[in-house]
Amino acid sequence: MSLADYFRKEVTRNEGIIQAYASGGYSMKETGEHFGLHYSQVSRIIKGFRNAKCKTG
Repeated sequence: MSLADYFRKEVTRNEGIIQAYASGGYSMKETGEHFGLHYSQVSRIIKGFRNAKCKTG
């Protein structure tokens, strides 16, 4: 699946980023470049999702 497919499929930008990275097919850098974000911003998005997931079970 291409990065564009993940972003069309998902409801929000962040969900698309999380799914693309979780697929194992794209690095944080590649994902960030697709959306015009620095890889560190992608890292924070993923970290925020993981932290929220841990808090909600």
